[in-house]
Amino acid sequence: MSIKGVLFDFGGTLNSNGDHWGALFREKLIEEFPEQSVETLEGAYITSERRLVREGLRAETFQQTLYLQVAYQFEALGDHRNGRAVEIADQFYQMTVRRMEEVRTLLRDLALRYRIGIVSNFYGNLDAICTEFDLQQFLTLTIDSALLGVRKPDPEIWRRAIAQLGFLPEEIAIVGDSWKNDIAPGNSLGCRTIWYRGMEWRPASGLEQANHVIHSLDDLRAILLRSSY
Repeated sequence: MSIKGVLFDFGGTLNSNGDHWGALFREKLIEEFPEQSVETLEGAYITSERRLVREGLRAETFQQTLYLQVAYQFEALGDHRNGRAVEIADQFYQMTVRRMEEVRTLLRDLALRYRIGIVSNFYGNLDAICTEFDLQQFLTLTIDSALLGVRKPDPEIWRRAIAQLGFLPEEIAIVGDSWKNDIAPGNSLGCRTIWYRGMEWRPASGLEQANHVIHSLDDLRAILLRSSY
């Protein structure tokens, strides 16, 4: 059965090259805090994510979101260098801006053939960020876990998106960087799955399965825009 819709994860899948943001922050914090253990640095990331979810929407733009993510990690590590947090957030933001130029081109081309949606564990500002990067014009739906009240890896968040697209699960491809949050639920629902593998938060066991494994937007384009898909 041919694919009629594509559902994307956002963080790590669209706004980086398949790299989990926890892993990106971990690499940066290792540079900033070489005296701290990796376990401590990872704990700071987990603390910052839980705080963002708990406190709800405090940022509209992605740049503001990145700043809070970095600042909260610094605070968790007992460091209050606000200026440095701003610098790091801006570095990540500029990387994302460049990435989004490629993403817009891809979504523009895909929208000629598919209905497209974004499904993300986010903080209540996913719509604003899609507007910030001029993605909304290509999207049929966005689902933000903070607004829906359901978070990945619960398959229900994907089930809601499938229903909104209006196609059968087997007519939908799910694209994500997380096996646990994106690919495993997609497999369980009967969707096609495309695993975007970059820098991972935790190494895969080697037993995970997906219909396709990719490492770039060019790989994704080759799959989704080929005549037989």
